[in-house]
Amino acid sequence: MPPDDIWVSIVVDNVDDHLYKTDLLVRTLDRHASIAPGQVVIHYVNRLPEAAVAPFARMGCKTRKIEPFLDGKYCNKLQQLSIVDELGLSEPAGLLLLDVDIAVAAPLVIPDRDRVAGKIVDGPSPPIHVLTRIFEAAAVALPEQFQCDWNIGTTFASNFNGGVLYIPARHADAIGKSWKCFASFLFENPSLFENDQQLRHIDQVSFALAIGSTGTAYSHLPANSNFPTHGNTMPRTLDARSRIQMLHYHGELDDFGFLRSALKVDAVQTALSVANECAVTCSNIHFYERFKIGRARRPICRDGRHPKVPVVRDILDWLENAERHPKLVFHAGTPKTGTTALQFCLEENKTRLAQSGIYYPHTRHAPPPRAPKHNFLVEQMMAGDAQGLGTSVLSALRAMPSNTNLILFSTEGLFNHWWDFPAESRSMLRFVASNFRLEVLICFRNVVEFAVSFYLQNIRNPQVHPCYGRDLSLGEMLEDEWFRRHLDYVGFLMEVRHSLGDVTIRTFSYSDTVGTEILTYLGAGDLECGGERHNESLHRQGLEIVQIINRYRLEPRIRDEILSRIHEIEVMFGELLESYRPSAELAGLIRRLTEKNQLLLAQLYPDSLSFREKSLA
Repeated sequence: MPPDDIWVSIVVDNVDDHLYKTDLLVRTLDRHASIAPGQVVIHYVNRLPEAAVAPFARMGCKTRKIEPFLDGKYCNKLQQLSIVDELGLSEPAGLLLLDVDIAVAAPLVIPDRDRVAGKIVDGPSPPIHVLTRIFEAAAVALPEQFQCDWNIGTTFASNFNGGVLYIPARHADAIGKSWKCFASFLFENPSLFENDQQLRHIDQVSFALAIGSTGTAYSHLPANSNFPTHGNTMPRTLDARSRIQMLHYHGELDDFGFLRSALKVDAVQTALSVANECAVTCSNIHFYERFKIGRARRPICRDGRHPKVPVVRDILDWLENAERHPKLVFHAGTPKTGTTALQFCLEENKTRLAQSGIYYPHTRHAPPPRAPKHNFLVEQMMAGDAQGLGTSVLSALRAMPSNTNLILFSTEGLFNHWWDFPAESRSMLRFVASNFRLEVLICFRNVVEFAVSFYLQNIRNPQVHPCYGRDLSLGEMLEDEWFRRHLDYVGFLMEVRHSLGDVTIRTFSYSDTVGTEILTYLGAGDLECGGERHNESLHRQGLEIVQIINRYRLEPRIRDEILSRIHEIEVMFGELLESYRPSAELAGLIRRLTEKNQLLLAQLYPDSLSFREKSLA
């Protein structure tokens, strides 16, 4: 079917990721299926402001406000078919109803323009005996039974997955009226289903009833036209001779808004790669911002109350009796941004810091060369020890000198392990933030430089974590979700904001003088943070040796001794050694992965991006 014969219809709600997904869908339709925005109709539910969809109108899409229908969620798509009359569509035009979580990877193929078309459901949802009961109650003839696409049971032949539905324009009016009628019937008779979970399929089942009731001819789309990426099963209807045209990814987006799938077969990975070309950018950065905000909104404490540990009462009692309430500052790193030099400076100048009103609590650090940082806070948070974390804060409050009004904790582990902290620890941090003026300081480095430096540090680290002390290349480590998250600067900032509430976040750009800049910001500008203490990164030759060592499970003492010897050898070779540099392809991959983040970060925290990238490739 020529592209100009197809009109695409999409329903957008006020869900955080809907605008981002819709933008990706519209752009992949244009780029990979030659369906221009002018052939796309965006139906937006009235609880979404018109201004939110205005960027689509500027792209050329038609926008149309709709009222919620029945359940106000899954059934809103039933409001789409009246658009056919408004557009004046007639034969041979067709309407393609797409969910927002569809991305296009190849030109679309509709096997028969005169028939309604859809892909059979992946699994028996609802089960065949429930469908039979519903069809009999609705007095609609039973369709033939058909094997589900994941080969895990049977369903009716007209039970289509609703992500991709094709309807010839001449059938739209009859189908639309019947579809709404049967949806209302099912909504008013929920007992026909077995549980609330099955009620989510009212739109899908009522569509099958409408096809049967109107006697409309239909055909089946192969999985190529509606490929599910949220499972690890290959659909039986996939035509291996043809490309995958549309990916139905459900919630399978990573933290950077790229499609992913557990299926590693070539056809799927090729389609993902094609669709993700459009995910490198976003036509409106505010769509991506809403997407990121939604990702950051994970629960801290479900009932919203303080953690139920005794120290909470002790902290509240201290606050009630204290003459002054100090400001708490957490310097959270990031790793490889001069934190070690800053921490030694803070430790060695405690008296002068106190004269500036700053208290740097005892760090319990091991003898040099270990940095004097508050890593015990990270250990307590990793363990979900809310009592211990609260006790550490309370101890600092009680030990604070009388001439100070700011308590400064420093450990890059607050950033490094942020995604590892359980809800109990986050809840205690939120409690602290709600009772003190809490500020978070974070330093960001050019993302390619940071990825390289962080990779080299992980290679050297003790073998206590999936990314630590492993024989992995940078490319392989970039495939690890935990490692990739550390490149998500915006995600960290938003999670801190939504986890801790009304806190001040101050960002810095990494440079040779960033330690002094932080001291100046804190009010200790008379101190100068020297740069002589820092953790040297491995050179290319040393990295190759450490990767070999990491293939073996050695006792920590022996491994540390070997690493020490490697460092000594590197010192002896001096300038003969080469710095490790990623390939141009890897550096480009990191930039593409984080391009949207960089744009959003530049808007939200412009001071974070004043650095200039060194030549790495």
